[in-house]
Amino acid sequence: MPDTQENSLLEVKDLNVEYDTDAGTVYAVNGLSFSIARKKTLGLVGETGAGKTTTALSILNLVPNPPGVITGGSVQLEGKDVLKMDNEELEKMRGNDVAMIFQDPMTALNPVMNVGEQIAESILLHNEVSEEEALVRAKKMLELVGIAQNRASDYPHQFSGGMRQRVVIAIALACHPKLLIADEPTTALDVTIQAQVLALIKQLITDSDMSMLLITHDLGVVAEICDDVAVMYSGRIVERGTADDVFNHMLHPYTEGLFNSLPNLRKRGEELQPIKGMMPNPMEKTTGCSFAPRCPLATPRCFREIPQLRTSSATHSVACHAFDDKKEACPNG
Repeated sequence: MPDTQENSLLEVKDLNVEYDTDAGTVYAVNGLSFSIARKKTLGLVGETGAGKTTTALSILNLVPNPPGVITGGSVQLEGKDVLKMDNEELEKMRGNDVAMIFQDPMTALNPVMNVGEQIAESILLHNEVSEEEALVRAKKMLELVGIAQNRASDYPHQFSGGMRQRVVIAIALACHPKLLIADEPTTALDVTIQAQVLALIKQLITDSDMSMLLITHDLGVVAEICDDVAVMYSGRIVERGTADDVFNHMLHPYTEGLFNSLPNLRKRGEELQPIKGMMPNPMEKTTGCSFAPRCPLATPRCFREIPQLRTSSATHSVACHAFDDKKEACPNG
């Protein structure tokens, strides 16, 4: 899934993030690299604790310090390293070039400000307009996400969960960002409302020609929205490719395990096949593949050597020694 430099909006290279806690150091993100092309949507999937949210916060240079520390790597947004921006540059970038939708809309909204003021606040921060003009734009944004303009004077507690998430989306899109980061945007919503919010996000992304990083553990959501997929495990990308590559031609045993653990309507009555074992302790640095203790294909090499992403095709890569061994055995196949 490599993008040309000209076509790439975001490039994360060798990112490492640690959290210093009383119990020890948590190695949250380990040598993470990926890119997002312009007008494309990348789904970042993996179990809870894989490092997905930390990755999102790193892109905005919002990892809480302390306890979090970005110990290495770069986050290039249109060729400029976000991690080297000063406070003024960061304030200009956040909400304007890159915006984020958080998973809990109630904690993302200010309970003592009406929703119109909250959307207008974002507009005023990044545009030289009057308060009146900002409020007019805010009402138009509400309408865009399916909320009547006359509800701009209402407060967050007067909205349902799905409506609050629509308000959060309106705030995120108010300044027409180039990149939208959506961190589990439908987790707090019931299934019916989830479908409505996902359809809304998909439509707005298409209409606005923006890129999106969708962070989720829900593969169904990824299939619905994303062009490309990156599978994350224990702070690393283990497989990446187009949605078709990852869903229909998966290469990593962990990716296969994720799909096998999901209900399948075509296989009614069959037992689910959960991945055996648990995620590794993030306070322990592994010398080999972090998935090796749970992997049915693990060999002694897997426990002593960290696999690197290798290209399977022009759009598909995997970090797995079993894939390496297969390629070496069949160099032409």
